[in-house]
Amino acid sequence: MIFANPSWLAGAALGLLAGLAITIPAHQGNAFLTAPGVFLGLIAAGIGSLVSLSLLFVFKKRSNAVVGLSAGFLMMLAVLVLLPFFWPYSKSDGPKPMADETTQGKTP
Repeated sequence: MIFANPSWLAGAALGLLAGLAITIPAHQGNAFLTAPGVFLGLIAAGIGSLVSLSLLFVFKKRSNAVVGLSAGFLMMLAVLVLLPFFWPYSKSDGPKPMADETTQGKTP
């Protein structure tokens, strides 16, 4: 059975840390600047989940590495999708002009 393998716990812990490392700067800082990183993390977690789960269930590769990878990618995907429901992203002020160029009317 898959859950008898202890490597899924290590993979899930690493996936949790990776998901939090991607999403915490977006929640605390400017989400306008960090959105490409979160989107890239979602794409990587989605593709990794599909590939590792296909190895696990379609090709019957039940090694420790495949179980750990699938648990890690699924946990990363879950963190990136579910955490914004409980901790929304900060509201962005939008793009801001450069400070001195617009107020003085001249370029450096």
